[in-house]
Amino acid sequence: MSLSNRRIGIRYGLAFVSVALVALLRWALQPALADAALILFVLPIVLSGWYGGIGPALLATVLATAAGAFLFMPAGRSSSQLGYNDFARVLVFFIVGVALSIFNDVLHGTHRQLALRNAEAQRQKKAAQRSKERLARVIDSAMDAIISVDGQRRIVVFNRAAEKLFGFSSTDALGKPIDQFIIDDFGLAGSAEGDVTASGTLRISRPTRAKTRRGDVIPVEAAVSQSADGENPLWTLIVRDVSERERVQRELEEANHAKDQFLAVLSHELRTPLTPVLASVAAMQEDPTIPAEARASLRIVRRNVELEARLIDDLLDLTRVSRGKLQMVSEVVAVHDLIRSAVETACQEEAQAKRLSIVLELDAEHDEVWGDPVRLQQVIWNLLRNAVKFTSPGGRIEVRSRNVDSLLVVDFIDNGMGIDQQALPRIFNAFEQTEEAVKKRFGGLGLGLAISKGLVEAQGGRLTAHSDGLGKGSRFTLEMILAEAGVGAKRQKASARRESAPAPLNILLVEDHEDTARIMSKLLRSFEHRVTWVANFATAVEAVEADHFDLLISDLGLPDGNGRDLMRQAKKKNSILGIALSGYGMESDVRASMEAGFAEHLTKPVNIVQLQEAIRRVTGN
Repeated sequence: MSLSNRRIGIRYGLAFVSVALVALLRWALQPALADAALILFVLPIVLSGWYGGIGPALLATVLATAAGAFLFMPAGRSSSQLGYNDFARVLVFFIVGVALSIFNDVLHGTHRQLALRNAEAQRQKKAAQRSKERLARVIDSAMDAIISVDGQRRIVVFNRAAEKLFGFSSTDALGKPIDQFIIDDFGLAGSAEGDVTASGTLRISRPTRAKTRRGDVIPVEAAVSQSADGENPLWTLIVRDVSERERVQRELEEANHAKDQFLAVLSHELRTPLTPVLASVAAMQEDPTIPAEARASLRIVRRNVELEARLIDDLLDLTRVSRGKLQMVSEVVAVHDLIRSAVETACQEEAQAKRLSIVLELDAEHDEVWGDPVRLQQVIWNLLRNAVKFTSPGGRIEVRSRNVDSLLVVDFIDNGMGIDQQALPRIFNAFEQTEEAVKKRFGGLGLGLAISKGLVEAQGGRLTAHSDGLGKGSRFTLEMILAEAGVGAKRQKASARRESAPAPLNILLVEDHEDTARIMSKLLRSFEHRVTWVANFATAVEAVEADHFDLLISDLGLPDGNGRDLMRQAKKKNSILGIALSGYGMESDVRASMEAGFAEHLTKPVNIVQLQEAIRRVTGN
């Protein structure tokens, strides 16, 4: 028998038992009760209804009525002798019993509902209390300071982290105005600008400052939220101390600045002695009296000096790229010309030495893009040198161009050593070379591709790499946005201007490095310029006062002054043009030179070709 059936049996059984017990009691009390036969049978009706409900109560009513009427009729009369009053009395008892059953059921049901409601209320109260206790434990265990503020800006919640941050106990803080702890006004208990969420919560988040018990003012970040509903809104602040983070940030900035300064000084010290070497080698290569074998050796010297300068430039360029401080100019650039020039000058000798075949398939109808010609040339050089470096002797390098929509796409393809698939995603990372064996075999710093990617992206382009694996070659794809049509004429005019011979100029050369000054003076005079060389700031000022110069070419670091100050003073005297020479090539150095009045900033080592191009750009001839 199931539990429910057992309970039903007990409820109805109680009706039978209670009626039987009352009947026995009535029988025992028969002489004393006389004609009050039915009065005791009210008890089983009430008991059955209270315990079992209306069903058992009605059953008890029927049983009690029958027992009272037939078992305990008035003395001396049989059932056939019952009169009208007897039947009326039995009927009234039955009606009263039914009414008692119904009333008892209603009363019992009402009592049961009240008990259930009370139990539910108690349950909800206990659940709310447990939830409140859990929330309090969470708030107290939070790592961030949590403070709640009422509509009068008074603190109502102050957790343990807040105690630790501000130095006040919660007892001391509760009831205090929030202004004693947070300096900046978030518009608490008033209007404030923030984000209103879908749930109607206003949220504000901003850096601010906090006051501690010791009087210290510390930087913090505070996230503030407020319920948008209710007459008494509650503001909750989550406050985080950012002192350590700001300290680390300052240290990182100082370290970066120190690193930049170190690289700048290192660059200056390494570049300065390279300038006379490079200029002398360039001049000797043009001397027809030097034997061909000696000129071949000079080419080796020149190439390695330029490589040394390139390594220095790579370190500086990496710093500029990583900090987003590249100096770029934007003009129309013919990329096919840059490719041909790079093949002829950047890697021809090494390619010939390795018997490499370099094939140009420049099929793009339009090759003019907006970009920085010097930086694009640097990218193309890096990609070609990279292909030559990692292609085995007798290999093949292809450079293909095509137009895709508004883009110029150039592929640099080689059948060299290829790139491991696991290393491919890291190929553009700084100092990244695929394997230790590659580093030992080919050398280098692993900066060329990282710098190239940064240079291309800074000009709105894209540089990607692909390889099917080691031993299967590689392909680097350069994508640049095409310039508008009709700019070819501008480029041709510019090219014609570059090819024309420059007019002789009266030049003041200020350089304290004697070897550099002597070779540069000699080379400039070979182009029929009149050159006056001085070695310090004071003599340069005297020269400017005594003569009229068309162009000032000045080193920046002079023994008794600064080339930028000299440029400012010279421009006050007349409209002299200026080119700065320096071993310092950081972005800040270039910007400072431009602000001082120089039209160009050349970073050492400077060869005569670079200097000629700079003179043409500055003077316009």
